Amino acid sequence: MTVDNNETNVTGKALRDRIDYDVLGFVLVGLGLIVFPIALRSVMEPYMHNYAWLNFFALFAMIAWGIFGKKYEGIDRIYVYVYLFLFLLLFPSLYAEEAGPTLTFLFNCFVPGLMIIHRFEKDKFKTMIRYVLLVFDIFICVLLINAVIDKVTGGAIILYLDKKLDSYLLYFLAKLVDSGRFASLWGHPLTNALFFNMFFVINDMYYRAINKKYPKLLFLIIAAGGVLLCAGKTAIVVLVCYFLVSSYKDWKLLALSAVAGVAAFALGGLDMIISRFKGGDLTTGRIPTLKKVFELNQYPFMVWRGYGTAAVFDYADYNWAKPAFEFPLLMHALDYGIVFSVVFIGGIFIYISYRMLKNKDYMSWIGFSLIFAQINTYNGICLRNQDIFIWFSLFAMLVLNISDMRSEER
Repeated sequence: MTVDNNETNVTGKALRDRIDYDVLGFVLVGLGLIVFPIALRSVMEPYMHNYAWLNFFALFAMIAWGIFGKKYEGIDRIYVYVYLFLFLLLFPSLYAEEAGPTLTFLFNCFVPGLMIIHRFEKDKFKTMIRYVLLVFDIFICVLLINAVIDKVTGGAIILYLDKKLDSYLLYFLAKLVDSGRFASLWGHPLTNALFFNMFFVINDMYYRAINKKYPKLLFLIIAAGGVLLCAGKTAIVVLVCYFLVSSYKDWKLLALSAVAGVAAFALGGLDMIISRFKGGDLTTGRIPTLKKVFELNQYPFMVWRGYGTAAVFDYADYNWAKPAFEFPLLMHALDYGIVFSVVFIGGIFIYISYRMLKNKDYMSWIGFSLIFAQINTYNGICLRNQDIFIWFSLFAMLVLNISDMRSEER
């Protein structure tokens, strides 16, 4: 039988035209990050080993956005070139690694950064972002309900999951119940606090972009309630700072939020976060430990290469130095070299700042900068057995497209 190549090409093109790869990408990311979070996937670790940590859904979404996205031009092309340079820098640090650790690091902590530059068609994005935020807002409400139930019941949900599912990650998260802080299927208390702040910031950015009022106090109560249950010191500072900067003209809202704050204090809602502030500095001992690390010089950093993936966990006497290496800039520097760390983390911030400031979207830039500062105070985005860098990259991609949309609306 003879196959007509022209007919095959037409059929393939028609199929590509029928598939909306932007929508497909969001469906896959939603499945990977919300429906099948890392704690559930970790149950497969005894069978899949390191590959259980891979977020295949998010990986397919990145492929869909990357292959079928717009051509990279200008600053986007420079960003891609820098990424290729960073990939080459990784080789000296990864060449002796096993395939599993290398792939999980690349696809969970490095490659997702490429999705940041994806630009959606403006009209399509205006429709999509409403549904994306609706799903995210529902997820945050579920997360808050989970947090309240665990607070009232002494961690009943996470303890039940740990009992029923054989997972070291769930076992680790369940151990945090004694601290009184909220841990969930989606991660550590610091990660959950990050989600609540992302929720508040991205919704405020969106409603500013479409110039529409929304129940900001309700959104603040949801975010603040979640952050307080997580007892994240940096998170509460970030949330308060963004709220004050973004609401400084609305005296009525400021007064109502002050009343809500006083009520929370009177009811004991601030007791845990206050006790944590009394117990140490904002970084929970990371800065003092870092000073000691530099003084003793027991962990020398190299410029062009590092010691390999998760090298900090292999050091003898690591326990005392652990807090110092929870800064992503230092953890990446130790694992992959100073140049990689500075260019990787700094490059992402510079690229996003350039686009937002070019749009003259200063409030969005402040919001993004605060979230960026928050994720760089703990090691979540460096851990290959976590989805945190994927979450951040998705957040950055969305706020950049919201900023572009706002620029056009002016």
